Amino acid sequence: MTMTLLSSPEKKLPKLSRNRASDLEGGARQRRTKSEGKDGGERQRRWGESGWKRWKILVEGYDWQSGKLDPSMMNRKEENLLPHLVQVSINLDANGECQECSVKSLNEWKKASDFPVINQDYSGAKNTYIYAATTSGSRQALPHFPFDTVLKLNTLNKSIHTWSVGSRRFIGEPIFVPKGTQEEEDNGYILVVEYAVSTQRCYLVVLSSKKIGETGALVARLEVPRSLNFPLGFHGFWAPSSTSVFHI
Repeated sequence: MTMTLLSSPEKKLPKLSRNRASDLEGGARQRRTKSEGKDGGERQRRWGESGWKRWKILVEGYDWQSGKLDPSMMNRKEENLLPHLVQVSINLDANGECQECSVKSLNEWKKASDFPVINQDYSGAKNTYIYAATTSGSRQALPHFPFDTVLKLNTLNKSIHTWSVGSRRFIGEPIFVPKGTQEEEDNGYILVVEYAVSTQRCYLVVLSSKKIGETGALVARLEVPRSLNFPLGFHGFWAPSSTSVFHI
């Protein structure tokens, strides 16, 4: 079976020894059927492709030994401690015992990244595209975090496309909003909160998911009234109006 789990890194993870922490690498996410794990982190399931004997997990996370959201800690020079997407494959036998475990990078994207999402219409089915928050690496100070770029990964052809905000601005978690048809997986919009540090304002940015990395990706950029600024770490997922307008 192939499955993806998600643990939200903004929630405190159990404290582990340094060796154990480097092995686990934090949380994981791709296909979304959201539920709460025992550690309080979010979990998500991924499409299964080979019976009940094979599992795949996309894993990422920070070194949370300090238990604090510290930007300096998240910009350490040790790149292996930065949050990044990897694919973990676990082979199980008929009794559920682990026979083999392997880890490899996803799409060879080396920069720090987090908050991956997919088109919710493809939850429980095979998907191609993953969207995440990442860094452009252009800042001399704090080059890895906070994030300032939306990342689009194609898991089939391994292509990578990005869209970035301006100087002294950063973003929250991308949210995928489908246009209402399932003809094309990436036919929709990406909603993301932009934080303008220099002016202490927030913006709700709407991107064309198909055009990320191309001219015309920006559909709209809406200024949020100062009294209604989004909190740092704001995130959620989109749901059809027949269910509810928005989940946070």
